Amino acid sequence: PFISERIKFPPVDHLFCKVKESMATDCQDKHKLEILAKIVRREWGLGLGPINNLTRELEKRGVVIVKLDLDDAIDGFSFWEQNRPYIFVNQNNNPYRLRMSLAHELCHLLCHEAEDVEKNLKRVENEAKRFASAFLMPEPSFSNDIFSTSLEQLLMLKPQWMVSVQAMVMRCEQLNLIDEDRAIYLQKQISRKRWRKIEPGDLDTPSERPVLLRQAVQLLIEKRVISKNDLLDKISLEGDFLEEACSLPKGFFSLEDNIVQLSLA
Repeated sequence: PFISERIKFPPVDHLFCKVKESMATDCQDKHKLEILAKIVRREWGLGLGPINNLTRELEKRGVVIVKLDLDDAIDGFSFWEQNRPYIFVNQNNNPYRLRMSLAHELCHLLCHEAEDVEKNLKRVENEAKRFASAFLMPEPSFSNDIFSTSLEQLLMLKPQWMVSVQAMVMRCEQLNLIDEDRAIYLQKQISRKRWRKIEPGDLDTPSERPVLLRQAVQLLIEKRVISKNDLLDKISLEGDFLEEACSLPKGFFSLEDNIVQLSLA
């Protein structure tokens, strides 16, 4: 609250409210999830091709994104606070899994209430997975790029679409480009190649980094609205944690402000 009260963040896109209020949005219908994914892309001017930087697209529309060192079992979580959407993702995940987590949490923010998640966790998770796939790999543009479903060919598409080979296999099955038997065969190949946790290219691709909170903190410090030490005292957080949460350089808060106030004699 202290930061948001002094920094004008991008306004939350009206589409969030529009989707939540629409009685026509039925997230239990997989076909409507496909349509919703296309509507979001259209309203945000994202076209039907690969999204270059999903983190930046969400931040521009008022979503605060935080990367934290979370438990391996947690890819991410999201919530609304004071009419602003927040997404927390696991910084230990590879860039492709991180993008899928962002799209997954976007679905929760658009479609699901907290009580719905608690009561129907499996259903809402499946809905979020379907939306994320449709949002990152829209039909027909993704389908048009599939000339072969061999793992080698899918691996060639990975840098273009910025999704994992495993995600592409599942999307191919969703779009009926392959049947269930072919999907199972490919998933077994993935396991045999030991790609289940780390695929080729995962460690060579830079991860998207949030900038919204980092720029906000840096602006407060640079404009001398508050000192680093006073900021830490004000929000009652450790410097190391705040550096991580705001994607600030390591040691940002351990360095002295190096500002001495002088006046003319």
